[in-house]
Amino acid sequence: MATDFQQTDTAAFCLYATSCYGGTIGETRPSLKAIEGGTPGTDTQIAEPGIPNGSTEWATIFFEIIPGADFTQWAAGTYTVPLNVTRGNANISWEHTYICRLDLNCANLGLIGSLSDQEISLATEEVFDMDVSGALVASPASTDRIYIILVLKNVAVDAQEIEFTSDQIIATPLSEGGGGGSNHAAIRRRRVA
Repeated sequence: MATDFQQTDTAAFCLYATSCYGGTIGETRPSLKAIEGGTPGTDTQIAEPGIPNGSTEWATIFFEIIPGADFTQWAAGTYTVPLNVTRGNANISWEHTYICRLDLNCANLGLIGSLSDQEISLATEEVFDMDVSGALVASPASTDRIYIILVLKNVAVDAQEIEFTSDQIIATPLSEGGGGGSNHAAIRRRRVA
């Protein structure tokens, strides 16, 4: 059975690491844990991609998952990564999502999967999702972590920001013992009241 990880307000250990993305880091860049059975976040998080420089894209929002020793392999399949935008901005779009594998010291161990060139406008207050296809990780260490990077783009001539709440579920193909995963639903969007 596939495992879900709850986004929280708890700061990640690996703070805004570019890891398998390797690009530019945003000005204000929340880096938060997603925990199996965790408490949904309630704080207002501010994400600021940065002052644009041509077509620069910015690694701006980060989620860290530490599956632990019960996950002896990380199955291939779909990671559904949601973002609950609570104050939108028409100048900002969600361009790419990278799913990386890091060791306990936050060193990059490689790319699990990525989804590029989505150009999702974050102008409205709603929950956006990206479904990212992830590869099998056959024998992760119990201290290895999954590091999810959301890459945003600002098209304005000055610094811009959005606000979000880290209260959504990240669905993964992982299951305890390392069994097979599953594919989750395609991109879902719902209005936030």
